[in-house]
Amino acid sequence: MNNDVIIIGGSFAGLAAALQLGRARRTVTVLDTGLQRNRFASRSHGVLGHDDKPPSDILAAARQQLARYPAIKMVNARADSISGTIDNFSVLTGDSETLRARRLILSYGVVDQMPDIPGFAEGWGTSVIPCPYCDGFEVADQHWGLVWSGAQSMNQVRLFHDWTDRLTVFSNGHDISPDIRTELAARQVPLVDGRIAEIARHG
Repeated sequence: MNNDVIIIGGSFAGLAAALQLGRARRTVTVLDTGLQRNRFASRSHGVLGHDDKPPSDILAAARQQLARYPAIKMVNARADSISGTIDNFSVLTGDSETLRARRLILSYGVVDQMPDIPGFAEGWGTSVIPCPYCDGFEVADQHWGLVWSGAQSMNQVRLFHDWTDRLTVFSNGHDISPDIRTELAARQVPLVDGRIAEIARHG
């Protein structure tokens, strides 16, 4: 099947692109596996007109709106490989179907890498929150814990103070430099050394 555009990834960004292309009467195929990054969250925030709605409801409404555009086709499949160049791309799907397009849009997002801590994955999207812009408002001024993953985590410490003054950093076995320790102390952020044995949710 030949398309003007193939969009790989059918969450918010991919569907927004499909809408504009469909309105421009460009033939579009959206490949999506239904594994959106925010599927673990009960609510989505910061999307104008849809704030505090379940992500699944937002996606369902978006797909319903796209259905009125005949040039847009939704395909539940994974893109296994891409070949070709501009004006002649080929995409092999997980169903062994080859799709062709003049242009590609890669909107498949990212996959979160979680530390091997019992209870971490189980709390993901509820009590373990990856994005303060997404869910920080709802838990503002509460006591937060930051699991250290490297020197870049200091950027999160600086950022989190927009939402809470009660923050504890857990090194989880990482070596934290004296300079960072000094800054944490100056910010009155407690640091707990050692590895985390388990994260337990209460309430």
